[in-house]
Amino acid sequence: MKKPRGNGPKNIRLKNQLIILDLFRKKEIISAADITNSILISKPTIMKILDELEENKLIKNIGKGESSGEGGRKPNLYTFNAVLKYCVAFHIFPHEIYGAVTDLNQKILKDISIPIDSDQTFRELISTLEGAVVSLMKDLGDIRDVAGVAVGSHGITDSEKGITFISTRFPHWGINAEIKKELTGLLGEDIPVFVDNQIRYQVLSEIPLSDRRQSIVVIEAGDGLVAGIYENGSVKSGKHFLAGEVGHIPLVPDGPVCACGSKGCFEELVQLDRLLDNANRMKEKYPESRLFEKRERVEQVEIIFEAANQGDGLACRLMKDVADWFARGIISIQLIQDPECIIIQGKYAEGGDFFLSSLKDAVRSISPLLKERSLCIQLSSLGKNRGVLGGSLLVANHFLSNYLTCLHVS
Repeated sequence: MKKPRGNGPKNIRLKNQLIILDLFRKKEIISAADITNSILISKPTIMKILDELEENKLIKNIGKGESSGEGGRKPNLYTFNAVLKYCVAFHIFPHEIYGAVTDLNQKILKDISIPIDSDQTFRELISTLEGAVVSLMKDLGDIRDVAGVAVGSHGITDSEKGITFISTRFPHWGINAEIKKELTGLLGEDIPVFVDNQIRYQVLSEIPLSDRRQSIVVIEAGDGLVAGIYENGSVKSGKHFLAGEVGHIPLVPDGPVCACGSKGCFEELVQLDRLLDNANRMKEKYPESRLFEKRERVEQVEIIFEAANQGDGLACRLMKDVADWFARGIISIQLIQDPECIIIQGKYAEGGDFFLSSLKDAVRSISPLLKERSLCIQLSSLGKNRGVLGGSLLVANHFLSNYLTCLHVS
């Protein structure tokens, strides 16, 4: 959560409340002593804040804990009231809309998957999102119980206005698709709606797992390729909302034509379809490859990943080729952004140890500047829920900050 600026009494009090609330969101059960041992705030101040948080239903007293010593008083135990409100988030994939409702601590309570195709119109998108919100909230509460809705859009998106300028995957959305405006009109002004390129929610999903790193880049790679950039507490969008569109860095002047109109773009060179096509073209040269055991063609990249990890010659060659292209793109990111860690999400996150080790080797062999550096490149542990977890976190942070701020104003 963004901390309030200024050092006035109200701001200091609000900052302390947010700090303590963050502790509650990280631990299931906590006592005043736990808080005292974790942060430099006086015990009387902590006790006052606990009373305020409990009074405003942000935390709940769940009884007494065990005494710390012989004859000592049993401490009061508290827990975060994560169901004070609900967060709704959507991730628009190339072939489906995946949505979920979570509590304020990103626990998924219910999810939904809706198939879509590239012919989807903008009106169909808005209607689908509205219906999905209603479906997700059924049996949990009504629309007034929603803290906010986050939509991870597919395309270049103005996060401030909630407009997707253009989506190459969904051309029938048209130019300047006003997702936020239209969805707000249907849900009501009381429900905050957030819209951004889905990768910026995906990078947020890694923050709780990032071991306090201050700068990370998340690369979503599979059907397309895009990056989310997190630095010093915020996600970068850029002046023209193009920050992270690294999939369109041209790596080969006369390479395959990309959807953006350029040639040899990063994302085209590591496309899953290209990997499968390359595998099937090599069948005659590698007739003994386990890729073609009991099958005429390879149609799932997971087969290539598994075979490479098992040492199959063709699979290893294919993955080394992909790792080489990944390395060239990652070197550009590393030299421009210099993050503490680069995390790969999407289908290639399932690539396994062979892909990851080949990628690191390729980076070091191609770039003398990075050869001796300690590179942090990881495969994400998150799955399909990565976008909705980040969107839910954004909604929860916004709600809690505003909720406490309003209490100080009133």
